[in-house]
Amino acid sequence: MSLDILRDELKDAYDYIIVPTSALDVPVELSKMQKEDGSYYTINELSDLLGKDFTPTTTIDNRFMKFRWAIPRNGEEALIVTYLLSKGLVNMRDNGIDDALDYTVDEIDFTALQGNEFGVFGMHEIKKVPNPPMEEELI
Repeated sequence: MSLDILRDELKDAYDYIIVPTSALDVPVELSKMQKEDGSYYTINELSDLLGKDFTPTTTIDNRFMKFRWAIPRNGEEALIVTYLLSKGLVNMRDNGIDDALDYTVDEIDFTALQGNEFGVFGMHEIKKVPNPPMEEELI
């Protein structure tokens, strides 16, 4: 997919994906992230190439980053979740009950995360995800 198409999609992105900071340098093997040479972009590469149009930021604590992403309501969210699970990450929204609704953002214990979790959130939900304290607050 071209960077121009990604940039255009991101203008109307109302979803957020949270991943461990370490995942930002791993090529994302999804068709949307494929380069012309057949390799795949990493999240950090996209950030470098798209600049202000795509800027991951720290969330929860220094182990996690969030970024806006456009997720069509055609099942792509499930594809993203399945992909991240295949990479050994844990869905922070999974309540462990088959055929049940996942945790709401209010039900997640963000203090109990191990650092290998991911989450997919809507714009109204991401506002409830804690942000790390500002550096000035730590002094």
